[in-house]
Amino acid sequence: MSKKDYYKRHLCPVCGKYEFESHGSFDLCEECGWQDDPMQESEETDEGGANPEGLRFARILYKAGKSKLNLKEKYRWLIENGYDEKNEIDREYVYENE
Repeated sequence: MSKKDYYKRHLCPVCGKYEFESHGSFDLCEECGWQDDPMQESEETDEGGANPEGLRFARILYKAGKSKLNLKEKYRWLIENGYDEKNEIDREYVYENE
């Protein structure tokens, strides 16, 4: 991506309904709650950035109407609906205190 393109407005990579001012703005999407993070946008499974669930899971959650849940609820829903086939989600965290 060129420097000129980096500073262009772009649509949210999760819902496609909110326009960020520029790549890497770290603004929050008003529609789905995704925080604009250029590293996570370039690597769909990266959970180490501004969004703990990563882009791949965020898209799944948004399409299912679950993007507003808290993190444990999101992870639980993904596990219980078969989306964590690679066991990427920390089940100990999700099911602690049960």
